[in-house]
Amino acid sequence: MEHGVHRRTVFDVRAGWLERILALIITAAVVVLGFFFLAAALIAGSIVGSVIIGRWWWLARKLRRERDRDILEGEYTIVEHSRQRGPVLPPDQ
Repeated sequence: MEHGVHRRTVFDVRAGWLERILALIITAAVVVLGFFFLAAALIAGSIVGSVIIGRWWWLARKLRRERDRDILEGEYTIVEHSRQRGPVLPPDQ
């Protein structure tokens, strides 16, 4: 190796076995913690999403019930009116 060239590696070539084991343990711990945080974020996101979708469904259901309550259903008969201009009196009994 020349004096002006510096080579960078993850581990120092002169590092002892204890340093390498500690670095490996720390790296593994960081990766495991990262997975736990990812899992927690996914669970929290699914809970928040479920709450939002549930609330939207509940409001839509409530609005649908109010809309359906305003509809008046029943039977009707069409009565044709006579073309007379005066008052129509009931027939004598």
